[in-house]
Amino acid sequence: MGTLMLAAVGLALISAGLWWSLGDLTGGGFHIDGLTIAIWVFAAAITAVIGGYSLRYIDPADGRNRFLGRMAGFLAAVIAFTAADHIAVVAVTWMLMCWLMLGFIRHDRSSGTARRSHRYTLRWFIPAAVALLGGLIGMWWWADVTHLSVLSTAVGRFSGPTASLVASAVILTAVIQGGLFPAHRWLIVSMRAPTPASALMHAGFVNAGAVLILRTAPILDVVGWALPVLAVIGATSAIIGGLLQQVTADRKLQLSGSTSAQMGFMLLQLGLGLGTAAVVHLIMHGWYKAGRFLSFGDLDWLHREVESAVAPRPSVVIAAILVGVGLFVVLTRKFLAGGTGWLLVGFVAVMIARGALAIERRHLPSGQRSGLVIIATTVGIGGYGLLYRLLDPLIAPVASSLTPSAIGVVHIGIVVGFAGVGLLSHLGAGRDLAVVYVWLVEQLQVPVGVWEDRA
Repeated sequence: MGTLMLAAVGLALISAGLWWSLGDLTGGGFHIDGLTIAIWVFAAAITAVIGGYSLRYIDPADGRNRFLGRMAGFLAAVIAFTAADHIAVVAVTWMLMCWLMLGFIRHDRSSGTARRSHRYTLRWFIPAAVALLGGLIGMWWWADVTHLSVLSTAVGRFSGPTASLVASAVILTAVIQGGLFPAHRWLIVSMRAPTPASALMHAGFVNAGAVLILRTAPILDVVGWALPVLAVIGATSAIIGGLLQQVTADRKLQLSGSTSAQMGFMLLQLGLGLGTAAVVHLIMHGWYKAGRFLSFGDLDWLHREVESAVAPRPSVVIAAILVGVGLFVVLTRKFLAGGTGWLLVGFVAVMIARGALAIERRHLPSGQRSGLVIIATTVGIGGYGLLYRLLDPLIAPVASSLTPSAIGVVHIGIVVGFAGVGLLSHLGAGRDLAVVYVWLVEQLQVPVGVWEDRA
């Protein structure tokens, strides 16, 4: 099975070479373009890594072959979904991905907790599937569009209500699939799946909504409210997901909040019209989150020293922001032409500041802390920028359907919200304000009767 997954990586790389020579290919209900190739290579590589880990993690007596077979099937479903063009193929591959992921959650067939977690997650996947089917059927019924690749030229066929219906369906589907607030609890419940399944879920499965948004971008772009609403939903989830990580010591719950926050940030980028930036974020988050899950045996570096007495040095944090923002602007200057691109710079500055503050609070000599802050900022932002430059030629033709909008009241409100919550978080509001703390803790609670074994 490991050989099969490595073969999938090789096939993805060969496909990339063929696409580079031949250009976009369409036929048989599928459309292969730069976005398809980028996701294929990423999905095949990360599945191969997780599959290799699974060979050591899951005992043959516990259904290792069944688990790896499902993983290979999931990779095939992702490959098909990413290239799906006909709406029927989109629907079928989406359902197949969800069905396979539910199987991971219920891998331990003897566990009552696994069965109940499966049922709870299914209750979230059903409305997402219904919304997707409603949008696709509406696209065919009222606009006579059956292939996503023609949306950019056929968008004129959509009446206002039809376009709004499709946009609403796509956004709802992406929010549930990505585990954004308030649909984040299925991510928590599904943590009962084996660790490799959680890694695959948080590194890959949750990203499908972003691919769906990019494929239907021409419709979202012409619906005036769609992108601002997407940005607000994404920003809200990014803020809440970040706060959720502060109120729990459970490492898997911290990662669950992190995924919800990062998926929110990715949808925020799509809402700002920054498609390539969102895809780069998707890929980097996938590798980061897979590494986190697969390193649960050695997680001392994950420990959060929330009660640390070490005072952060403002000069180091400011230096990190200047270095990080400078690299970000130089390496990704292309998308900064749009007004909302500069908003992303502001969000990145906030993220850099939070990361620098986290390192500064660690019990290390001042020189080591300074070095860690600058190295982490340079490597993280530099890697992001270089990957952006590499992928932009592949993603730009698809991402161009999302038009960066002029900065408006909604965007300013999002920036103020990010900065304000970031400041409150730094001051410990998530832990020290009783009302906020209790509400956040409630958001992390598993519904009664899902994890508890009945007597």
